[in-house]
Amino acid sequence: MGKSDKHQSIWLILCQKWYWLIFFIPILIVVIYSAQQLNNHNYWDGAAGNLLATLLGIITGVPIALEIERDKIKREEQERINESKDRAKQVSFLLKEELLHNLSRLKNRQDDKTSLPLQPLKITTWHALCDSAEIKWINNPILLSSIASAYHYISIVSEIESRCYQALRGINVKYDDGVFASQRLLEDARIFDTEITQNITTAIYCIEETFGK
Repeated sequence: MGKSDKHQSIWLILCQKWYWLIFFIPILIVVIYSAQQLNNHNYWDGAAGNLLATLLGIITGVPIALEIERDKIKREEQERINESKDRAKQVSFLLKEELLHNLSRLKNRQDDKTSLPLQPLKITTWHALCDSAEIKWINNPILLSSIASAYHYISIVSEIESRCYQALRGINVKYDDGVFASQRLLEDARIFDTEITQNITTAIYCIEETFGK
């Protein structure tokens, strides 16, 4: 802790210790002065009028001020809720666009164990939103779970297809049964065709049910 921090801490302690004096000293001055004016009827008439006016101001002003403050807090809270919903919708629609893209790519892959499409499945939006923590705006557990499940299978298939491509362009091992490594990997990728399609479709449905089309 530096000298400036120590000075600030000492100052805060002193302020907290002597804070009551801010209220006590003015009250004490008023009491002493009023005691000196015991026989001054004009003083007490004016003091009584001022006291009543002050009490009336407190009775009418404080509730109004509190109500204004409550309304302000409610408006700010509603603005935060609306902003959160808008951000969640924006994030979900970005993912929906990517999921629809992958769904269209899967149509060319269904049950095709002989060729590997050159264009891979797309996961860039999902990774970008997760890395930037923007995914936090989706606070609906069911919606988030459905999207995460879809990308779980997309990631699996994408990884298998990536290895298949590397085998085709590199060392393509041939197994004892005469099947090449690339062919075996392609067959493994197609095993997930049903799961990945179902999960993407479910995720898109959940997004549309939550935010509309």
